[in-house]
Amino acid sequence: MAKAPVASPAKSFTQTARLQRPLFVFFLDLDDVLITRRAEHALGAGKAHANTIDPVAMALFNRLAQKAEEEKGYDVRVVLTSARRFDRGIRQFLQRNGLKARFHRNWRTGRGGPLRGDEVQSWLKAHPKASGYLIFDDREDFLPEQEKHLVHCQLDNGLSWQNYDYARRFMGLKP
Repeated sequence: MAKAPVASPAKSFTQTARLQRPLFVFFLDLDDVLITRRAEHALGAGKAHANTIDPVAMALFNRLAQKAEEEKGYDVRVVLTSARRFDRGIRQFLQRNGLKARFHRNWRTGRGGPLRGDEVQSWLKAHPKASGYLIFDDREDFLPEQEKHLVHCQLDNGLSWQNYDYARRFMGLKP
């Protein structure tokens, strides 16, 4: 009599652990968050602002995702809110330029309203399993209940140390 295949305990645990981790979403704008005029000038002439990833901003963003997963056990996923979210190859561009955080299966917001906050709200309504979120953006057109979730990045300078520290404290992460 043939034996039934037995699932690997390690694989089963990994799958179970992954399913039980709380989803924490990083809503991400690109211009003036990870793509900055500061980086354009620092990295020299010939770089177009539209395509200059700020390596410090990218490192801070990746570090937040890593710390949230390691310290809080979150399953951190990125959802693009940027106007560039409909650009062909945008995810690959970000990954080639250092993005380590993973994209959510539904990795971009729709065109849901006059405010970016409406688009975030529609995405969250469609994904009720999200246990928490942060919004990384230089814009301020968000709903009142989203204000505390906003990591407001400065025009031209992108994700700063102060932004990182705010996000870290919001999630209850160690310094």
